[in-house]
Amino acid sequence: MKSRLVTGLLAAALLVACSQQEQKRGDIEASSERPDAQPAAQATPPTPSPASTSANVQAANAMAVQSRICSTQDPRCATAGPLQARSEAEAAWLIQHGYPSEQENAKLHAESLGKLKELAAGGNRPAAVVYAEKLALEGGQFNEGFSLLHEQASSGNLFAYYGLSEVLYKDPTKGSLVDSAAYLKVAYLLGDTRASELLERPNFGVAELLAADKRAAGLLQTFAGGVERSPRPLE
Repeated sequence: MKSRLVTGLLAAALLVACSQQEQKRGDIEASSERPDAQPAAQATPPTPSPASTSANVQAANAMAVQSRICSTQDPRCATAGPLQARSEAEAAWLIQHGYPSEQENAKLHAESLGKLKELAAGGNRPAAVVYAEKLALEGGQFNEGFSLLHEQASSGNLFAYYGLSEVLYKDPTKGSLVDSAAYLKVAYLLGDTRASELLERPNFGVAELLAADKRAAGLLQTFAGGVERSPRPLE
C-alpha cells in the first residue's frame, strides 16, 4: 500500500515537473519569435593592455633585427651583401633607414604591383621602393616610378638610393650609368658606406665612376640637402 502511494507521488511529481519544463520551453520559443526579442549578449573580447601591446612590438622589433644579422659562425658572413648586418646596431640602422632584409627584399620583388602598392600605402618603406622600381621598369611608367623613388629618398629612406641606381642601371636610356653610380655614391656620403660594394657591378667602368664623383657631389647639395648624414655602424 505504502509502496504504491510513494510510486504514485513520484509519478505525479514527475508529471508536474515535465509539465513545467514544457511550459518554460514554450515561453522561451515564443520569446525568441517576438520581433522585439533581443539577441543573447556576446562576450566582448578583452582589450590588450598597453603592457602586452608594448611587449608584442618589442618582440617584433627583435625578430626584425635578428633577421638582418649574418651569423658570425657562417663563413659567408664576410661576403654578405649590404642588406645584411654584422651586429645588432647595424641591423637597427638598416631598419631605421628603410632597408629590408635579404629575405624580405626577395619576397617583395616577387609580389605583384598591386600588392606592393597596397603595402606601400600601409607605410611599408621597403615595399614603397620596390613598388617604384617595378613601376618604372615593368609597369611602363618610368617617370612616375622614378619620381616616387625621389620622394622616398627625400624623406630619408636611404634604400631608395639603391632603387634610383637600379632603374638607371637596368634602363640607362632614361639617364646614364654615371647617374646610376652617382646615386650609390650619395647613399655612401649620407652614411651607408657599404653602398660602395654595388659600384663593383660589371657595367661601371673607370670613366663612369670618376664622373659619378662630381655628379654625386651635385646631387648631395641639390637633391639630398635636407637629409642628415647617419653613419652606418660597422664592426
